Amino acid sequence: MKKPELTDKHNRFEAFVGRWKGPETLSETPLTPDGKADGCLFFRTILQGFFMTVDWVEKFHGRTQMEAHGVIGWDAKQKSYTLHWFDNFGSPPLTPGKGTWNGHALVFEHDMPTHQGRETLTLDDGKLAFKLEMTFEGQWKTVVDGTYQRDMAL
Repeated sequence: MKKPELTDKHNRFEAFVGRWKGPETLSETPLTPDGKADGCLFFRTILQGFFMTVDWVEKFHGRTQMEAHGVIGWDAKQKSYTLHWFDNFGSPPLTPGKGTWNGHALVFEHDMPTHQGRETLTLDDGKLAFKLEMTFEGQWKTVVDGTYQRDMAL
């Protein structure tokens, strides 16, 4: 057995690293209200660059409404990025989300016990966009749509 080596797939994590802050638009769903929120995503590489974590906090009317922790990796056998996503909705994924790059966007889809989920992270022109979608009654609905700037205050 040979020790794995970092690849260009892992090196793409570096563009995300850091803290990002910005406004979010929320859509009314059975889980979320309609309105505006403030979001913060913090990305860092771990385990010598083989994985990246993301921590997300969303404030709605000054109070934490949504929180999540994700672990992103590259599965060379499946030729797919993976996302293990845990949030305060309390529904752990049945399996990791599978992700691919679509232009500037890293898009993950996965099955949860009660719905399907899709997370899209788009890096373009120095900005980060994050879109969270879920299925409700078989239809995809955008739950969160945010645009963030890198927080240089670190």
